[in-house]
Amino acid sequence: MMMSHDEQESIESLSLLNVVRSFRYWPRIFQLLWKVSAKDLICFSILNLIQGFLPALSIMATQQLINNITSTQEKILGAFLFFIAVSIFFGAVSIYQSYFESLYQAKLSNYTNVIIMEKASRLTLADFENSQVQDQLKRVQTDSGYRPFQITKQIFGIASNLISLVSMISIVMIWNWWAALLLILIPVISFFSFLRIGRQEFVIQWKRAPKSRSAWYLSYLLTRDNSFKEVKLYTLGSYFVKQYRKICEDFFAEDKLLAGKRLKYSVVYKLIDNLSSYSIIFLAVISAYRGQLPIGNVVGIFQSISQVQGRSDSIVQQVLGLCQNNLFLEQLFSFLDIDSTERERLQERSEIKEINKIEFRDVSFRYQGKQQYALKNINFTLEQGQTVAIVGHNGSGKSTLIKILLQLYAQTKGQILINDLPIQEINDVSYQKRVGAVFQDFVQYEMPVRQNIGYGNIGEVDNDQRIAEAASNAGIDTLIENLPNKLDTQLGRWFEHGHQLSGGQWQRIAIARAFMRDADVYILDEPSSFLDPEAERDVFERFHDLIKNRIGIFISHRLSSVNFADQIWVMEEGEIVEMGTHAELMARNQTYARLYRLQADAYSTNVSAV
Repeated sequence: MMMSHDEQESIESLSLLNVVRSFRYWPRIFQLLWKVSAKDLICFSILNLIQGFLPALSIMATQQLINNITSTQEKILGAFLFFIAVSIFFGAVSIYQSYFESLYQAKLSNYTNVIIMEKASRLTLADFENSQVQDQLKRVQTDSGYRPFQITKQIFGIASNLISLVSMISIVMIWNWWAALLLILIPVISFFSFLRIGRQEFVIQWKRAPKSRSAWYLSYLLTRDNSFKEVKLYTLGSYFVKQYRKICEDFFAEDKLLAGKRLKYSVVYKLIDNLSSYSIIFLAVISAYRGQLPIGNVVGIFQSISQVQGRSDSIVQQVLGLCQNNLFLEQLFSFLDIDSTERERLQERSEIKEINKIEFRDVSFRYQGKQQYALKNINFTLEQGQTVAIVGHNGSGKSTLIKILLQLYAQTKGQILINDLPIQEINDVSYQKRVGAVFQDFVQYEMPVRQNIGYGNIGEVDNDQRIAEAASNAGIDTLIENLPNKLDTQLGRWFEHGHQLSGGQWQRIAIARAFMRDADVYILDEPSSFLDPEAERDVFERFHDLIKNRIGIFISHRLSSVNFADQIWVMEEGEIVEMGTHAELMARNQTYARLYRLQADAYSTNVSAV
């Protein structure tokens, strides 16, 4: 899943060997490029290869034109027409290359973002709660819009420049072989100097991911409406801006240091490169003065030297950039390979069409990296027609139990049976389709009402009747009728014409979303957190009617609302310590009875005070 210690060291000690190793991803990148658009890839490849031959062809056309100035009119005309044809062809290739590049860049960027989103949608909740996975996701998301195309352009750019380099060095080599060798040798030496800078740049970018996420979160807090009220009240805005500015300043200081090192290497390299080029040009001029070279050939050599310098610089920078981008590829494919067999395993599991029975046998669970168990030896059986309420203090394990039941986490120990079949043998997707749930931290989609409810059963998102039934079951049919555009009313304040709801109305929307699903199991996790007592009673009564002949589970802190449940479970420190009806638990006079009386006394005291 994550990078090993050896891979971390590999990044820290980027060398020529590491660079060579990084090319192992080339087959996969070409597979990706082919999937994006085979036709555009072929056109892009051909145009880049042609582009590689054109500079040398242009130099030859110029050289021929100058050498034929003193020849016959027919030869001058022929050389001039050849020069024009090469120039026109050069321009046409450049225009079409830019055209295909822009199209292919857009397609590649979109495709890469889509496969990252698809992969993210298949991750587990444990993955999303893993900070290292979040850092990895941040790295690939940040660079996914441009890195893949950069890699593509660099690969073909290197090929094109190498063709140009070889062809133009051949022009110089015809005159003087050691001059051609000198033109090649200097860029090769500079490559190893810039490789060190490239390593430092990648390491810095690699280590920035956690701070980059922190900067994003600070910006999120200042621009999100549900956090703005508290930020404003506690005057946190200037503090968050200061923290954000500090991260940006740290990043800038690192960038400035690297830019200084790159500048130093660039000045030294350019000085040596220019001295060698001027020496070769001086020798060419002397040869022409002595009559050993035609003037056209001298001009061709001048142009070749200039082109060799430019192409050499480009190749060095492209190879260095490719080294860094290949390390990005390592991160991209490493992310895409997280649990890569999960889909295959799901396809091999049994489909489930109905949930009749749920059984937990000695189920325990602990979070990754924790020694203490969040759930310990949980045992129960639920069948169709049963309703259970789970109560207990915060942190007692209630929500964790629900996440295990939903298979958002896999149990650490014990066995979960669905219809007497181990849950590991059941396809997760088919199982989760049979469950409707409202989470404590339900989502408020900044979208129209239709989507907010219809997402509970995405296949019915355009079914007005089905959505209306779910809304009625949640008691918000009148609310929707009074909205300006009914089901098509935009909710929230993020987008134009948005209509903001109260917390209780948003919660009922989330409940309607759960009711939208024709499920066998319905779960409400703290469904009354935004509801007043009257609205809460209404929701529970509707819930009770909806779950007849189904399994119903709800979590609540308000013990006065759980009387209708067939059973009440009391949880403490990850264990179910009591089970029974309200009357049975009150008669036992243990944890439930004590909590119930505390809430009743508090309510009575408040009423008396009023």
